[in-house]
Amino acid sequence: MFRIAQEALANVAKHADATRTALTLSYTDEVVMLDIRDDGRGFVPQAAADGFGLEGMRRRARAVGGTLEVETGPGRGTAVAAAVPKPSAAGCSAGSVCGPMDEFRMRGGGLARFAAPFAAPLVLFFAVCLLLGAVLTGSSALGVVIGALATAALFGVLAVKHRRLVAGTVVRFSDEGVELADSRGFRVRLRWPDLTRIDVVDTQLADPRSMGRPGGARVRVQALRSVGLVGWGERTLPPRVPGWMRERLARVPADPATGRPEVAIPLGEIDPLWERGPMGDWVRRHRPDLMR
Repeated sequence: MFRIAQEALANVAKHADATRTALTLSYTDEVVMLDIRDDGRGFVPQAAADGFGLEGMRRRARAVGGTLEVETGPGRGTAVAAAVPKPSAAGCSAGSVCGPMDEFRMRGGGLARFAAPFAAPLVLFFAVCLLLGAVLTGSSALGVVIGALATAALFGVLAVKHRRLVAGTVVRFSDEGVELADSRGFRVRLRWPDLTRIDVVDTQLADPRSMGRPGGARVRVQALRSVGLVGWGERTLPPRVPGWMRERLARVPADPATGRPEVAIPLGEIDPLWERGPMGDWVRRHRPDLMR
């Protein structure tokens, strides 16, 4: 983590032309998280030269079972977020992952399923752009073209978000429990004794409130549904969380005995057939009572 911070701050000094830089180091019992942000010029990650050392930083994180994500763009500043498992105080040397652990990532593809909850808003967006285009150009045909191009651009944004989700989401199984982490810094941890059931999990991708004018067409973004693990666990939120998500999480039940919130890990988003594979084997090994 020290070397990642060193390289990231060197990049700020050499390339960013920033006026402000913030470094945050935080940790739980299981994970250490490093976040470095600047308000500089940013860059195009795919075009970054070796002088940025991004691949070396990623290799350092992966070497200890962690992840590293970079969010940037021209004129947008840069954010580097690293997360690594915290070595146990008993018997684990620095730079090693303690005990057996399996890591699973989302499979490529699945864009259509990811975009399905946004179908109604996309249709409404197309209709609005079509009408505006037809009014501004005086041509229905041009209105259709403008609506199609605008909707395709919005779908492209969804495709980029899906690619980032696939690349940055990881589920780790160990003898202690299960952990899910994504590229934004959202983490959920469940210990085996605290699992209560295997159930359908709704993953809300965007603000669930309906959109549209009163008395007219109103649509909302639906949730992705999959089967996963549910129980009393721990949740770590990224620094910037939308208000609707905070409101939703504030309504989640908590265990009266421990105060831990009810959390869910949607394993079906990683692999729809997880119960028949290695993830299912982990659950059968530690909580056979939950497997039918």
